[in-house]
Amino acid sequence: MAVLVVGVLLSFFAVIELIRAYHTLHQLHPYAGYGFVLLLVVGVLLLFGRLFLSMARRPPVLVPPAIPDRAQASSRQLRRYGGYLCKYVRRLSRNDLFSEHQRAIALGGLESLRKDLAASAKPDRFLAAIQKAETETIEPLLSVLDERATRQVRACVRDVMVGVAISPYKAADLLIVLYRNASMISGIIRIYNSRPRLREQLRIFRDVMRVVATVNFINLGKKVLENIFAKLPGGQFVDDALQGAGAGLMTSVAGHAAVVRCRAFGGWDEEEARATVLSRLSQFSADVRNMLFGDIKEKVKDKLSGLFWWRKKSQPAP
Repeated sequence: MAVLVVGVLLSFFAVIELIRAYHTLHQLHPYAGYGFVLLLVVGVLLLFGRLFLSMARRPPVLVPPAIPDRAQASSRQLRRYGGYLCKYVRRLSRNDLFSEHQRAIALGGLESLRKDLAASAKPDRFLAAIQKAETETIEPLLSVLDERATRQVRACVRDVMVGVAISPYKAADLLIVLYRNASMISGIIRIYNSRPRLREQLRIFRDVMRVVATVNFINLGKKVLENIFAKLPGGQFVDDALQGAGAGLMTSVAGHAAVVRCRAFGGWDEEEARATVLSRLSQFSADVRNMLFGDIKEKVKDKLSGLFWWRKKSQPAP
């Protein structure tokens, strides 16, 4: 916690850069300085207003009933869990990112689950109905949303890594991190059509502050890195790449944690989340790998195919 607080307090240096920019513009012309301040205020209000609006427009995540062991659960406990699944599937059916076919799958699964729960009061029948709903309806639909959310996180990691690496100013680093992380969280909330509850919202805010703290510590140690790599070929590039990688890593951690909190299928387990912190490193590696060989490769492929537009025209229609 102390490290987090100190890291966030280092944002004071970024604020100093903004004040210097204001004074420089104000000396050129007073209205230029006022316009700069107005632009900053409007930008911050729009940024956080968009985030809070996304949260206000979406329902809170559903909280499942606690069942330590399904195999030993009573009929009453399984019926309550089945009711939770009905609510979850109903929310999936209302997600505007799904196609009509996918919504029909959700509604069909909901109707089947209701019939199965009403048909019998035996625990084994309830358990079979729950497993059927999870494997045949919920998990396939969630995989579609998970892919969208993963792309959202990758895009944010890419922008933060590149922005922090090429930015020469602490203030610009701070603005890039805040803007892209807030946009990422807004997008994830929209994808899952669920906003985290207040406690989890505060934890998401804490994760974003950790990204800010990390970037500030990286900027603080920039001179040390410059001295280390100054005499090496491409030393400045290594320094900038390390800064971007550090910011991207923490953004990846914050993004995937936000996905778990908004997805919230089966509930949020804090102990499990702490135990899987090291797995975030592999997720970051996967983000970078998919960014290079997935997203960027596809964009380059599309650009190159556009250069040979005449070949497309010459191909016969199927």
